[in-house]
Amino acid sequence: MVITNRHLKFFVLLIVFSPAIVLGSRSIYLFEIVLLVCLGLSLLFNKNVSENFPGFIVFLIVILVILLMQSILYSELMALELLRLFFAFSALFIINVDNIDFDEVIRFTMATALFVALIGIFQTMDGLIFSNSIGISKVLSAVYPYPGELVESALNKAGGLQLKMSSGSSATSTFDGHPILFSDFLVLASVLFIYYKRYLGLSVILLALICTFTRGAWIATVFAIFYHLFLQTKHVSKRDYLFYLGIIFILGLLIYSIDPLREYFKFRVLNTLAAFDLIEGYYVGRSSDPRTEDVWPNFFEVLSQNGISAYLWGVPTKLPTDSGYLSIIQNEGLVGLLLLIVFFMYVYAFQIVHKSVALLMFASLSVIFVVHPVFQGYKSSYFFIFLLLIFQVENSKCRK
Repeated sequence: MVITNRHLKFFVLLIVFSPAIVLGSRSIYLFEIVLLVCLGLSLLFNKNVSENFPGFIVFLIVILVILLMQSILYSELMALELLRLFFAFSALFIINVDNIDFDEVIRFTMATALFVALIGIFQTMDGLIFSNSIGISKVLSAVYPYPGELVESALNKAGGLQLKMSSGSSATSTFDGHPILFSDFLVLASVLFIYYKRYLGLSVILLALICTFTRGAWIATVFAIFYHLFLQTKHVSKRDYLFYLGIIFILGLLIYSIDPLREYFKFRVLNTLAAFDLIEGYYVGRSSDPRTEDVWPNFFEVLSQNGISAYLWGVPTKLPTDSGYLSIIQNEGLVGLLLLIVFFMYVYAFQIVHKSVALLMFASLSVIFVVHPVFQGYKSSYFFIFLLLIFQVENSKCRK
């Protein structure tokens, strides 16, 4: 199926604005249905499928092997989410995007990301400054509610709204009531603005990231910026360093000028440093980091109790992992994790996407995956696939 600019614009709008539809015990989005239709039409009517399609078949076979082993060992299929994700990844191998005006789609994607980021910024300002009197969070909680259960303390922090917000009125925007899901999207969006040097837009994206108050996303984005500035130096000039200094100054001034934002930002930073014993004398809310003290040790203890099969094929436990890597090991095992790594290497090696952008995206993802199960958020997952899809266009131009 030949995809046009209009199709891709419509698809990115569906990704960021579609509310979840609950079917049985699972949630599905309109963009998933649209993509499945596109893939079906491509297979039926497009004879010129990508030469990389056999590679996708190999990945699919490995997933089916993982599911078979899980059914034999546990009578439970934890890797179904991986199957769902790889059907989405198949778009990279099947859909024909040769006729896309790359620049137009990138501009539209950036504008959409900025609009979603501004919603998150206004949402946080409404909560911190106006005590949600404007009602932005009320609308978002009705259209994009948090799908998980909220304990009473969480409901109190969110003012009774179905949003997974902290006491700092974290931004969730259109990402299913959860600031972490929103921050994962913003990390991916920041890659566009970093690589194409859209500094004003990047400032908005970074401010929205600050408003999520998710420290893992902050670290991943800072890492992406440093990676671009110091490891992709052929794309960077002296002016770029000055622009980044200007961004830091502007964001610092904004944070300092808004008292509630400054205080909660300060709390998040100092509390994190104190939790890892990197500073002394700061005791407000200080505690040991739950990931390193409890969550991760407990997870590996459960794996060890279940033997080598748990490491290879996953283990049917509902323990929290608080990590993308560990979440994959839990549900798909080391075999599934290796499959994802090989997939990214395959994308890079066969130049399915522009290499410089791919490296920048993969670098930021490798960091945020330490503490965020990014691919459990389907909006972020499909936005990632969307970026890979449109970067095929630029890469094909570079090779001509």
